[in-house]
Amino acid sequence: MPDELILAGFEALFTAGFLDCKQMSECRFRGDFHPFPPPTYHLHINQDLIISLFKKSELLWSLSCLDVDVPNGDIILASDSRLPRAKPGRGQGVFPPHLYPVRIPTAPRYAEAIIQLCIRDRSHHYHHAWIALLTYMIEYVDGSEILREDYLESQFRPFFHSLKNGDANWKVALDELEEVLESQGTKFTLVTSKQGS
Repeated sequence: MPDELILAGFEALFTAGFLDCKQMSECRFRGDFHPFPPPTYHLHINQDLIISLFKKSELLWSLSCLDVDVPNGDIILASDSRLPRAKPGRGQGVFPPHLYPVRIPTAPRYAEAIIQLCIRDRSHHYHHAWIALLTYMIEYVDGSEILREDYLESQFRPFFHSLKNGDANWKVALDELEEVLESQGTKFTLVTSKQGS
């Protein structure tokens, strides 16, 4: 979510009836025991499902725009018919078209964002979660209509290819990618935002 809209987004969801977290730091969706960074804000749909709100600058900083109406190849709707259908073990699938339009990154941009998070968080336990998420994408989405290796920006392909093929030198490919991205001006600073709820 654009950084400047995160509080407004939280308030809109709360007003819509989603539940504020009463457990705070004890919530299993927050804290050091959770495999991913904690969201800036989160609300509960129920005890097992939450809506997490993250600042764009913390997870998707490389995306130029989050507006699906601006044709740039970065964002699609979660109801896009090209997205996978629900399958056991593979999530709930594409959103029904009648739901409010939810914007998500395209699979190539999402994979690139995860790879950048792998670099940024390599000294933190979050690194392992990002690698697992990328491996999940490789196993279930790569080679489909929405994600192929050649859909990625060229600098990301060697690492993606190395990880996908089980190359023992995938960490070297990640180091090399980090050097390339830093030479292009990318900064990999772990952001620790003040958490709302």
